[in-house]
Amino acid sequence: MSDEKYVVVTTTYPSTYGCHRGMKWSRADMIRRSDVELSDQMYNTFDEAADAALEKRNDNCSFECYDECVDDADELPFRSAAMGNYDNDEEVTIQVMLKKDIDEQIHSDQEHLQKAGTKLHLNALIKSHLFGIRIKDAGGVHYSYPPKPYDIPAELDIDEKEMGECTTVDVPENSSSIKSLMYAFSTRLQEPHKDHSLFKLLRACESLEELYIRSDDVNDNLSVEFFEMMQKEAPHIVKSLRVLSLARIHVDPEAIERISLFQNLERLDLTDCFSVDHYNDFADENEPLPYDNVMISCIEALPKLKRLDIGNKDQENQRYMHDYSLSRDCLYALSSLMEDEKDHIGIITRDESNEPDKFKTTERADAARADALLTIWKQDDLPIGVRNLAQTMHKNDAAKHRSKRKR
Repeated sequence: MSDEKYVVVTTTYPSTYGCHRGMKWSRADMIRRSDVELSDQMYNTFDEAADAALEKRNDNCSFECYDECVDDADELPFRSAAMGNYDNDEEVTIQVMLKKDIDEQIHSDQEHLQKAGTKLHLNALIKSHLFGIRIKDAGGVHYSYPPKPYDIPAELDIDEKEMGECTTVDVPENSSSIKSLMYAFSTRLQEPHKDHSLFKLLRACESLEELYIRSDDVNDNLSVEFFEMMQKEAPHIVKSLRVLSLARIHVDPEAIERISLFQNLERLDLTDCFSVDHYNDFADENEPLPYDNVMISCIEALPKLKRLDIGNKDQENQRYMHDYSLSRDCLYALSSLMEDEKDHIGIITRDESNEPDKFKTTERADAARADALLTIWKQDDLPIGVRNLAQTMHKNDAAKHRSKRKR
């Protein structure tokens, strides 16, 4: 029978070093990212398959110098990771298995992926639902990335893409009372000049408390001159601004220090603002990264800051940020600075989606979660597996709450 025969199994999988340094792969992640190859030929005995595995190892460049680097190099399984090359982005394992065993493993992996996918889908739906409730509870301006139906726009929301051929914007009659402004650039920022629509609006919005700036050009950089122009043309915002959001626009390190002049800031959103272009390849390994000192100086000068957002896409991009722009040591220092001598505790977020403020009470959080699960459970257009899992979680949560009340 074929399932009583042996095959050579070659698995290529991502490491936790090299470009993946610091990654903690879940089982589902590892399954998705691994390549499992079975030998075309099946073997009647383990020894025959072992000989084929050795031949395969000798032909695989991942095992170069394996005999010199590994004790008992002829013993199965063969693991390239045993050579300790921590620059490798991926490793290879070659082993011999019964055909029925590898079939069972592949089946088990596929079942796990399906369950993990269902749970991932449900968690994303729960998160989205809770975000909407939290934003509604907070009641202030909110922009998600990417945009969501539950977002709350600023009082004045200007997008250059919608201006057509018009090169300037009309200043609203009520501009002096406007407290929140979103301005989205559609073209690359040039040298700042006082007649630009943004600066005209800033001059007119004398009560401005929240400023959100976006750009469609990934190559945009906000320079020292940009912030100097803001502070020169609209000096009132130096004291009036409570929220400054520059998400997804690179900010030059020197310009970060200029932000500290907005002395009453309570929230600073620098999501995906740190560019790797300022990294010095020839710098000493103990030298601070380009944004380290300027970020510490900036946050030290903002005593009212309650929230700092420094998300940078996914986990891998965050690692790049900490390797080339803003070090982990600096992040720890910033966390300490957010707790001042008055016992004011600020928060640092690293979620790229612009996570809204948390629920104020545990009771409100529990009620919102129950509402989310019930809504998902009753939503007919969702996969039955997702709805069934939502139903199970809703009932389990309710049982836990009943048990707590009895105590």
